[in-house]
Amino acid sequence: MIDHQQALSALIAHIKTGTGKQVILENQSAVLPPYPFCTYSIPSPYLPQRTDYIGDSMDEVVEMVVSLTWHSKNNTEALMLSQQTAMLLKTQGGRQKLGDAGLTVVRLEGYTNRDTFLTIDTERRYGFDVRLRTYAKTSQPLDDIASIEVGNTTIN
Repeated sequence: MIDHQQALSALIAHIKTGTGKQVILENQSAVLPPYPFCTYSIPSPYLPQRTDYIGDSMDEVVEMVVSLTWHSKNNTEALMLSQQTAMLLKTQGGRQKLGDAGLTVVRLEGYTNRDTFLTIDTERRYGFDVRLRTYAKTSQPLDDIASIEVGNTTIN
């Protein structure tokens, strides 16, 4: 099973350290931090890529998509922070930092202006999606087979 909390903590800490800005969950009813800030959501939390079964263990290579959006009062500031975040995730140092947390950046996609008609007078938004890969191991003990019956014969 993916430890989403651990993965998000590593990603958010990396972005927060690299930009010095707040990163919060999108679409929540809470007081917003001062502008500029970044929001995240997880539109695709579980995308299995490979599964191996060994004994009672199931090992999976799994990907997830995290959507990042920068919010600002200034169009250029939102754009620049979005680009800065993309660079934080693309550089070798950034990849190594996330790799230490068990995450691999697969790709960045969907880099767009994310303004909406309802917010265009109050804030500007830019963002992208980051596809992350991790490893998940799950095990469940197997029941022992004490005996089998073939025809009229029981084999122990």
